[in-house]
Amino acid sequence: MKPFKAGLAGVLALGLGLASVNAAAAERITVNIGSSHPVQNIWVWAMKNVFQPEVDRILAEQGGKYQIRWRENYGGTLYGAERHLLHALRHR
Repeated sequence: MKPFKAGLAGVLALGLGLASVNAAAAERITVNIGSSHPVQNIWVWAMKNVFQPEVDRILAEQGGKYQIRWRENYGGTLYGAERHLLHALRHR
């Protein structure tokens, strides 16, 4: 479990670093987050159920000056998995 926590901490630090770049320009920050895997995948589950709430909590704890609007794309919605699958089936 330690590698998971270390990886999650790294992702959290990266996310906060990226958010702070845009934070000076606006109070509401849009962050696109997603994966081609569904939320049932442990890493995707962690993005949605651990990373996002933790970022929101930290921002609120720091005074609530910034808020993130999460744009989520999970389970193939990011790149249109259905379209690619249909194309593959038609051209086999």
